[in-house]
Amino acid sequence: MNGNALLLAAALLPMLAAPFVWHLGTREKRSSLNSMALVCALELVLAAVVGFEALRGRELSFTLEGFCGQGLRMRADGFRSLYALVACIMWLVSGIFSRDYMAHEHAVPRYCFFTLMTLGAVIGMFLSDSIFSIFIFFEIMSLASYPWVAHEEDKAAMRAGETYLYIAVIGGLTMLMGIFLLPAGVAAAPLAQLPQLCAGQKLWLPALLMLVGFGAKAGAFPLHIWLPKAHPVAPAPASALLS
Repeated sequence: MNGNALLLAAALLPMLAAPFVWHLGTREKRSSLNSMALVCALELVLAAVVGFEALRGRELSFTLEGFCGQGLRMRADGFRSLYALVACIMWLVSGIFSRDYMAHEHAVPRYCFFTLMTLGAVIGMFLSDSIFSIFIFFEIMSLASYPWVAHEEDKAAMRAGETYLYIAVIGGLTMLMGIFLLPAGVAAAPLAQLPQLCAGQKLWLPALLMLVGFGAKAGAFPLHIWLPKAHPVAPAPASALLS
């Protein structure tokens, strides 16, 4: 492990807080909603600190060698810090809105738990600095956001959740297949080195597989079949974040 652990903390803070927020909600729903909004606010502060360092021209980086055999790489430059900051603002606004919207809903602790898990995954994805790291956080994000879609647990929600889960799993396997077809070391290399590592190599098949996998999960046309089903059944704050 080397580099600035602040980047890893930015991804892990919501995930580590999620079980405590869920536990608070088992006693009183409003406590879970309030604590979720508080964690989102703390995450925004953390993202602002990372962004301030990037604005000063000091790019933060973090590497965890040997993680899942490929290692975990994170970096915070201007654009990545900006996207992380925007995501934190979105989650904070959604968290504040959820305090009233979800106050009389069922399964509030579960909703809060997976909202924070998804936030951590999104921040980790934006701050990732290798294809493999992006894949790891993208998969966590996809699976953790499934309970949003199926939250109402009625027939329409469960059917939409099934479609979403099918796309998430098939898209993830397609992405992984593309990663396996990359030359050795490319998936774990820093993103800035990819043009040099891939120069002169024919990588159409892995590129196509990863494009289809990421596109399906992101709801890109014509792989967006889960979107029209998921948005109407998900709670309004979650639907806004799914967008």
